[in-house]
Amino acid sequence: MAAKQLFNSNNKVTAVVSGSYDLTRGILRAATELGINVPKELSIVSYDNIPQSKDLQIHLTTVGVPTTRIANEIAKYVLKMIETKEPINSVVLEPEINIKESTRQL
Repeated sequence: MAAKQLFNSNNKVTAVVSGSYDLTRGILRAATELGINVPKELSIVSYDNIPQSKDLQIHLTTVGVPTTRIANEIAKYVLKMIETKEPINSVVLEPEINIKESTRQL
């Protein structure tokens, strides 16, 4: 509903960056229901690089850390904590962008 309200406002929205797969699904649905062409009229980027993104009618441009990399890092640090008996306070994983059909290429 919020996406429909945004798209129906006086502002010309040409791109949306969404914070999750679920939000992106709603944004894509609103665009489809309003007849907005993705990516010709609206580019969508989702910050949630999860496998479910492949199930949508359009392949999403996503930003995030691949789940396989997250799983590998978790396993590595759990084993390290078992060995050293020391907690690991934080781990930084750099996200990557995967450009697909939901963003307009200039």
